[in-house]
Amino acid sequence: MEMDGPADPGQRRTPSSVRVEAFSDAVFAIIITLLGLEIGRPEVGHGDLGSELLHQGPEYLTFAVSFLYIGVIWLNHHALFAGISRVDSGLNWINLGILGTSTLVPFSTGVLAPALSEGTPADQ
Repeated sequence: MEMDGPADPGQRRTPSSVRVEAFSDAVFAIIITLLGLEIGRPEVGHGDLGSELLHQGPEYLTFAVSFLYIGVIWLNHHALFAGISRVDSGLNWINLGILGTSTLVPFSTGVLAPALSEGTPADQ
């Protein structure tokens, strides 16, 4: 890990942002993978594939919206870290907060998609 720091051992060194960016990119990749796993396979009989795929339209829509949402967060994160060369403890905690809340998107997508396609009007 790259670190710059003063010669004084009592002062704190600040690590390079490269590791934080790599970790964050890995978390975003996992989040997007989990989104894809939320799309269920249709149970189809002979000749029913087209209608079953159309029936799952809300799942595809919630996936697309969630994918774009995570993509926008990742793009903003990437743009932010383009101007940051060193990180400190505070920035690490902020970054963990961003990543932690982002990991909730596959859960909310998995809850929302069935509610839109099969739920009651109150759920929708």
